[in-house]
Amino acid sequence: MAFNCKFQVLIYFGLGSAILCFLTEAVAMGTPWWIVGISNKDFVYNVGLWQICFDNYTNGTGECVIVGDNEAEIEGYLQDWFVLFQKLILGSLFISVFNVGVSLASLIKVNAYTCNFAFFITNLIQFLSFAIAFLYVAFNAADGVFVIDFGYSSIPSELSYCFYICGLGTILAFMATVFFLCAACRSPGLQTYRMLVEQQEYESFEAKIRQSQADLLGESSDTPIGGNTNASYQF
Repeated sequence: MAFNCKFQVLIYFGLGSAILCFLTEAVAMGTPWWIVGISNKDFVYNVGLWQICFDNYTNGTGECVIVGDNEAEIEGYLQDWFVLFQKLILGSLFISVFNVGVSLASLIKVNAYTCNFAFFITNLIQFLSFAIAFLYVAFNAADGVFVIDFGYSSIPSELSYCFYICGLGTILAFMATVFFLCAACRSPGLQTYRMLVEQQEYESFEAKIRQSQADLLGESSDTPIGGNTNASYQF
């Protein structure tokens, strides 16, 4: 017995926001302008989360490596908080992918269990995504307070626009969280699902009783179980 969910327009808005959040994070991950060095108002170098644009900072084989990779020469020039932030952003990107997948699954397969489970997982994952994305704002704020020091150059450095792209991702993640939570509040509750399961189990048990009674009737012409001679049975 399937129970069809009523998906409000909120779930579609939430899914759209989650997809846009993923796209903005993906763009930010692939853009090399995270930290820029300024000399006489000219950008003299830039550093991205991935070293795809920096052949001299690869692991020696020409392969693209993440900045925090142990074999990356540039790792020693970066502060620990930047490497941590880099890994958090990568985790948030994977979370966004999973979040979108769960959202699509909840729209495609609509039965009681899927609705409750998908909404629970979706909101949990979206919350984690927002919690990680919230760090974007914190680092954006740090842009106006701290001067980044690589330890190998006296050239002033500052955070570039990729941080603000992630700020946009933060807003989209928050919007998706609100949409999903509102939709979940209006979705069938777990109690409804349990009632449906109990009803299914009861109907299955009742069917077995009827089958047993039918088998007994086939073997004997005695009075049916319960003593009701007027009972009718469906085979």
